[in-house]
Amino acid sequence: MDDRIAQGSGDTQSVRIDIPQSLMSRVHNHCNKRNITIQEFIRDALSEKLEMAHKERRRKQRV
Repeated sequence: MDDRIAQGSGDTQSVRIDIPQSLMSRVHNHCNKRNITIQEFIRDALSEKLEMAHKERRRKQRV
């Protein structure tokens, strides 16, 4: 995947990634059914993934 970051305006940044067409179609259909933008979907998915990673790291035993 191409994860180059382009500088955006304000406190946001744009990220360009290559996604397989089959996955993009699923995302597009999902967003249409729920009346949300693809940008909102991806932003929420990233937030949820980071939250899960943080919780997982906190569960590990500390020595």
